[in-house]
Amino acid sequence: TGYGAGVSLALRSEIADGITLDAGYRSRIDMNEFNNYRGVYAQPADLDIPARAKLGLAFQASERSWFNVSVERVLYSEVGAFASQNLPSRFLSLLGDSTSPSFSWDDLTVYSVGWTWADNKGSSWYVDISSRSQPLPSSRIQSQAINSDLAQNAMTIGYSRQMSMTSRFNLNAAYAPAEYAFGGNVLGITTDQLDQDFELEANWIWDF
Repeated sequence: TGYGAGVSLALRSEIADGITLDAGYRSRIDMNEFNNYRGVYAQPADLDIPARAKLGLAFQASERSWFNVSVERVLYSEVGAFASQNLPSRFLSLLGDSTSPSFSWDDLTVYSVGWTWADNKGSSWYVDISSRSQPLPSSRIQSQAINSDLAQNAMTIGYSRQMSMTSRFNLNAAYAPAEYAFGGNVLGITTDQLDQDFELEANWIWDF
């Protein structure tokens, strides 16, 4: 079990009739190290969650549906790269040598398109398709060794229900092909289950 804290800011504004702008920023979340999970050369698992900034536009397609596009920048270069023992052997062979480049991640830009539909009873559904959800190592040699093992795309489906004037229930599911780097993280979840390709998230939000 790991713990961390961060700050999230968001802005939503209708900039023209039927066009809405969304902007958001989430700070880096510093997670405490896992005590019983170690990487190559007994490196402790410190799986910090990187900061990210997002900008999106939503266009009203009909009375109850919206088409949206967004771009998100994830600052992976600001968090340490954890060399898991489950990484491909051809990649691990590039580490630990005096001539090897240092292991770090490049920042990642994610592009998404989606569709949202809402009824008049407080419920809504959405589906999003996005570009790759995993960063590449900053070293070209390391990138070539692991590129084929990283997810190139992801899909997210969600349901939201207004429960009262001050609360809302959200259910989200995400799928991305199996990846070595972190396991599932389309929804912002960092885990040591490195073969995870399906994520499920439920939350209940109260306004106060």
